[in-house]
Amino acid sequence: MTLYKSNLINQLFRKNLYLSRILVIGTLCATVFGCSPGFSITGETSSGRQGDLVLREIMSASKSDSGDFFAICMTLREPGGNTDRTFTLNVPLKDRGRWEIKKIHTANKAQNTVIRFHPKLSDITPGCTTHKHVLTLFRIDQKEYWARIRKSESNQPVQLDNTLSDAAYVVTRYGSDSLAAGYVSKKQLIANGHRVEVLLNVHLRKPISECGKLLIVKEKAKNGQEVNAKDSEGWTALHCAARENDVVRTKWLLDRKALVDAKSSKDATPLMLAAAYGSADVARILVQSGADVNAVTRKGGTPLLAASRVGHAEVVRILLMHGADVHYTDALGYTAWKWANQNRHEEVKKLLEEHGCCDR
Repeated sequence: MTLYKSNLINQLFRKNLYLSRILVIGTLCATVFGCSPGFSITGETSSGRQGDLVLREIMSASKSDSGDFFAICMTLREPGGNTDRTFTLNVPLKDRGRWEIKKIHTANKAQNTVIRFHPKLSDITPGCTTHKHVLTLFRIDQKEYWARIRKSESNQPVQLDNTLSDAAYVVTRYGSDSLAAGYVSKKQLIANGHRVEVLLNVHLRKPISECGKLLIVKEKAKNGQEVNAKDSEGWTALHCAARENDVVRTKWLLDRKALVDAKSSKDATPLMLAAAYGSADVARILVQSGADVNAVTRKGGTPLLAASRVGHAEVVRILLMHGADVHYTDALGYTAWKWANQNRHEEVKKLLEEHGCCDR
């Protein structure tokens, strides 16, 4: 009995310690940035944002003549609307810079490689682009998909016969909800790797829902809608372009008088979003266009604090070159250097020290 009570007390202690850590982190985040429990480093949450677009269907797939990428044609729709719009998601097959590579073992202990691509809205273009090399598109239920992967020795979720050199597939749930899409090659793309996969449900649905306005902003502008129109959270299309590091659409918006320091309902500017998400290319364009590098959110956050806390060294470098205040202190008494130090971002710390930050 005594041993039982001792173990129970230890378990409760560990649990309470764990919960207390979560409480401290949550309080810290809410105090400085105004976060929801999702720990948004900008204080911007999606809880109140109305969906811009929803993913409807994967229609077809094809491969470019050069073999550099494969294109997925899909339809998107505005919530409450009745018209589907077609778009193309371009997935690289040779550029490994944005690949996530994982090793897996099947049930028969064969080692395979899974290549996953994390798309951004900048990878999506209007209309359906169909290349000469049209891919056979297989539709697989998620249960069957996982069963095939576990049994497969070649890491191919679809069986490629002699008539197919490669193919594409869509993993569905309940026959219609598209969870993932991918490309399968008979030849290895990398060692033990035959396919490149996009997790639509994980990596694409949320950006489309929250920032789909970015995909249709040109169409809206042609119909007379202001490029600085805000959604329910106060985000403009430029906020979304900054978060997604979409250089082309950022330049297009700025050329059409988009407000470079537009503020959301919590006073976050596009530069704040670029800093928090590590969008260095867009951050550079924004500061060159006159964005305020020392803008402060309602909860006391700045672009430099956000980038330093997460460890986006290139964004920190850009901000410092354009006069970001290294001595600014937030509501908790933290400077950018203290955030970087707490989260062990050594490169960021060094950059801040080189610019006179004295918190050592």
